[in-house]
Amino acid sequence: MVLDPAGPTCTCGGRGCLEAWAGSTGLLRLAREAAGSEGGGSALARLVADRGENLNTRDLAALADGGDLATAEVFALAGRRLGQAIGNIVNLLDPDKIIVGGGVAQAGDLILGPCRQVVPDLVLAAEAKNIPVVAAELGPLAAAVGAACLARELEQGG
Repeated sequence: MVLDPAGPTCTCGGRGCLEAWAGSTGLLRLAREAAGSEGGGSALARLVADRGENLNTRDLAALADGGDLATAEVFALAGRRLGQAIGNIVNLLDPDKIIVGGGVAQAGDLILGPCRQVVPDLVLAAEAKNIPVVAAELGPLAAAVGAACLARELEQGG
């Protein structure tokens, strides 16, 4: 889903995709950009320098949970972009609930809080403005668990 055609390049080759804003790759890019603008003395800049290519979203979440405002703002920006996408999905499909999966969703309210603030502003139907937006219970293992269940079902002839 493209959120901003002039936005950052995505791993798919497009520009401004949801993944480029709110996926782990996009979140790491935002963190590196914020670290560069903060200067070398900030906690975020030190984390980015120390972890280098091994930087991951868990590192960022731990720093934000520890009170680092610059890192919390990285999650907030990603969360607002996620909320933009979810608002569009709700308008198009009218689901009863939105379940966010993947590793980034494990950041919990760091990303889902700002997301939930944006969604009601974008949803057109009054009865859908308070749609629940929750993290997937199985987290980043959901696809693997689903594949295992499907394999078991197929093996049992179901």
